[in-house]
Amino acid sequence: MNLLNRVYVSVTKNLNKTIPIFFIVFILGCLMSGAISIQSAISNTEENLRHRLPPIASIEPNHEALSEHYDSTGELLDFEPVSAELLSQIGDFPQVEDYDISMTSRFWSSDLKMYSSDDESEEAHSYLGDRSNFELKGVHSSRLLELERGVIGLTSGRMFTEDEVTSLSYIALVSEEFARRNQLHIGSIFTLDDIIWDWSKVPEDSTVPYVDEHIYAQRSHDFEVVGIFVPLSGFDSGDEYSDAIREENILNRVFVPNPVTIESQIYTREQEADLYQNVHLITDNPVDSLSFDSIYILSDSRSIEDFKVAAEALLPDYWIVTDTGSSAFGGMAASFDGLSMLANGIFWIAASVSVLILSLLITLFVLLRRREIGIYLAVGERRIKVIAQIMLEVLMPSLFAAVLALIAGNMIAASISNFLLYADLGGNVITSFTYAGEMGFGGTEISTEEVLASYNVALNLATAGTFLIFVTGIIMIATTFPMIYILNLKPKKLLL
Repeated sequence: MNLLNRVYVSVTKNLNKTIPIFFIVFILGCLMSGAISIQSAISNTEENLRHRLPPIASIEPNHEALSEHYDSTGELLDFEPVSAELLSQIGDFPQVEDYDISMTSRFWSSDLKMYSSDDESEEAHSYLGDRSNFELKGVHSSRLLELERGVIGLTSGRMFTEDEVTSLSYIALVSEEFARRNQLHIGSIFTLDDIIWDWSKVPEDSTVPYVDEHIYAQRSHDFEVVGIFVPLSGFDSGDEYSDAIREENILNRVFVPNPVTIESQIYTREQEADLYQNVHLITDNPVDSLSFDSIYILSDSRSIEDFKVAAEALLPDYWIVTDTGSSAFGGMAASFDGLSMLANGIFWIAASVSVLILSLLITLFVLLRRREIGIYLAVGERRIKVIAQIMLEVLMPSLFAAVLALIAGNMIAASISNFLLYADLGGNVITSFTYAGEMGFGGTEISTEEVLASYNVALNLATAGTFLIFVTGIIMIATTFPMIYILNLKPKKLLL
């Protein structure tokens, strides 16, 4: 009788040996199959959601590291700023399709009115007193990124010229709502104040600190309206208050050439150095001491990791690359990490138990068949052939059980993991908060329904192949000790 016939007869006739092996592999295989399926589903979900998000990144302070430094030392860290030159160098990376470098400043007005979405929002600004506070966002190129990417659209007027964005030109783009509330049109002139506040004069219990007697230094600038815009991208995070604030910010935003906001920041530094007698605020090249904001539009979401590695290699300490995808995933990271750790733990426990139980069971079966194995060796059968027979006898029911476990484990994992994921996420909307998102480059809100729709525990070749390789490996390890016993077996002693 040849080898395969012996294996077939042994497997079919000795069901007391075959059935235990089958059920052990099936039960523990279901656990391992489910764990591998969950890990694969988590990886695919993150990749699918990332591809749906815009490949947008920005350079921002590492707030977590700064917070840890403060907690350990009790001191705020005065870390090195990122220069415009370095941000431009990063903008020339091959992964970058377009980018924006901006300096932002805050200006004041006693005459102009801010846009407020409702009375409640207007009441929230009551601490400003009779003044309104406006964000001036500097523009570094005549190709305004917000216009190019459809965040805003011009309804009248024009964009700045290349000469205007590189010179101290007091011109502005304002929103249609801002213009309407303040009776402005193309060619109108409006005045904004650059104010330095002396906080040593502000009482601790003051509810309206921004009054004339608290001003340390002040100057005014006249701006000409050359363009009027409307926002084209809305905010829909599910949090009405947050969305209203973000809408207000963009409608009250004033776009000006970067040199205007840079000059304002330098003026602020000089005045504060004099006010607080802090010579460290004065430098030979004050622009180098300023930190610029940045937004990078990447050509492909798959290039984000390469971009991060290349950019962070150049950045000073305490600066990191933040992308819309990672920020959005941050809200669900704990849920995915918890599910992944659970699946990983189940897999390795099931694999370890499988090796242990199968090793003991196969060793027991080999010991019970010592005389049979001794006869094979006594009549001249090679040891390698006897070992192959034992391994095939284990592999046949094991692989059959593994195929069934692959299907059953996948179905069980799909049902349980979907329930756990939904319960953990809690039906919330996961919103990322990044500089790019606050500037209107959004699309970073992800609902629980979207996550669950993308989360799909499904069988594929990669999952099946990984599982079957692990099962085969476990069986090979489990038969190691019985094989060592066969190699050291003395058939003559058994047959005496």
